[in-house]
Amino acid sequence: MASGLGMIGCLIVAVALVMGPTQISATEYNVGDSLGWTVPPHANYYSDWASTNRFFVGDKLIFNWTGTHTVGDLSKADYESCTTEIGKVSGPVFTSNSNELVFTVTLTRPGSRYFLCTVATHCANGQKFSINVESINSDTPAPAEGPDSSASSLSFGVLSALLGSSLVFFSYF
Repeated sequence: MASGLGMIGCLIVAVALVMGPTQISATEYNVGDSLGWTVPPHANYYSDWASTNRFFVGDKLIFNWTGTHTVGDLSKADYESCTTEIGKVSGPVFTSNSNELVFTVTLTRPGSRYFLCTVATHCANGQKFSINVESINSDTPAPAEGPDSSASSLSFGVLSALLGSSLVFFSYF
């Protein structure tokens, strides 16, 4: 009986190692951490913040601000030149009439992304950052809307079937 339980333990470990993690969850990042989304204390503040994180498809960027700010998800050229004039920028700009706001951007595809505030001289004063969004699995392209939960369910079902069969098999010994 003891050797049967040892075999079950080995089987469980082997299956877990072969299958790897069965669920990948998105990470939520508060842009700028406790500072939030505002004109930073120094020009590299948001670039430094972004460089300390690793971003994947499905992750979320949470922009928290008070006062007058925007979030532009723009091209590299607009980012580098701090193009801030609405109507001349290359991508969407989120604005609000409220003085307090929380705005969330879900990272839906791999590649470079460029974010900046289009208000006055905020971008020129460092309220901007760029990131590289990575695929969840570098061997295969990431899904457009984040991880597919059906794969996790299938993996759990296979694992349950293997463990149940093993218990029945070893209970006879």
